[in-house]
Amino acid sequence: MLAREQRVSALGALAAAAAHELGTPLTTISVVAKELARETPEGPLREDAWLLMDEAQRCRGILKRLTDAPEEAESIQRISLEEFLDDVVAPYEGDPVVRVEALVSGPPDAVAPDVWRKTEILHALNSIVENAVDFARGEILLSAKFDSRFITIEVQDDGPGFASEVIDRLGDPYVTTRPGAEGSRTGHVGMGLGFFIAKTLLERTDAVVTFRNGRRRGAIVSARWPRAAIEAVD
Repeated sequence: MLAREQRVSALGALAAAAAHELGTPLTTISVVAKELARETPEGPLREDAWLLMDEAQRCRGILKRLTDAPEEAESIQRISLEEFLDDVVAPYEGDPVVRVEALVSGPPDAVAPDVWRKTEILHALNSIVENAVDFARGEILLSAKFDSRFITIEVQDDGPGFASEVIDRLGDPYVTTRPGAEGSRTGHVGMGLGFFIAKTLLERTDAVVTFRNGRRRGAIVSARWPRAAIEAVD
């Protein structure tokens, strides 16, 4: 996933560079083709000159779409905070063993904000919930809390919680809560990369990620953003 994100970022930078570098020669081609079309008598050569103009303009349009695509895609994916949580919970609906519940809360009489449906956040939260499902006894709570400054999303399970010897290092590569699949319902042996990738993706969206245990039991993973980082506003 990280390699894919790096390739996407590289392609975005390449598209921006191409749009910048090719702008001048495409303008030159358009100007010369326009002059040729004006000076050439009616016939195949004049039609070719107009075709060159059209194709140069088409190239400029393609480059513009390449550089604008990320912002355009994101602006289309504006959803409510409730819908965002529903997207995370959807893969686990109907699980016969673990119930995953979503809850949004905020100040009294306050309206929950809309957010951008960012793929990296969804991927990270799905990974965290998947880990929680593997250790929960029967219930997971995915909660979103908001106020005037922050939006916080937490994943809390009712399982055994994080081991004390690794909790301070969770999110580092190759630090795992289940080196031998202890306590896992599926028997999956972790390498510690799931939390590392999830934490990295969340932090790239300006989230502060923390790991802790509940007061009674269970593990809690929290991600907190400044509202401006993910809130969709007009």
